[in-house]
Amino acid sequence: MSDPAELDPFVELARARLAAGAGYDEVLGLLRQRGLSKMNCLMVISESGLGLAETKRFMHESRVWAAWQADDEESS
Repeated sequence: MSDPAELDPFVELARARLAAGAGYDEVLGLLRQRGLSKMNCLMVISESGLGLAETKRFMHESRVWAAWQADDEESS
């Protein structure tokens, strides 16, 4: 998705899930299941209230991100 406005429905989804008690890791997994790229996930999570620096730190430490890192290392 090249247009940030295309991410608005995902930001709203993330905000709704977080408000309902979901954790960021759960929301990140949901975004991944919906086919969002790492960059798009980063943008959605940061827009949903975590902030960019905290989102980068979170994604680096998350279980979902760890799975992506392993996939990236295998493919390179």
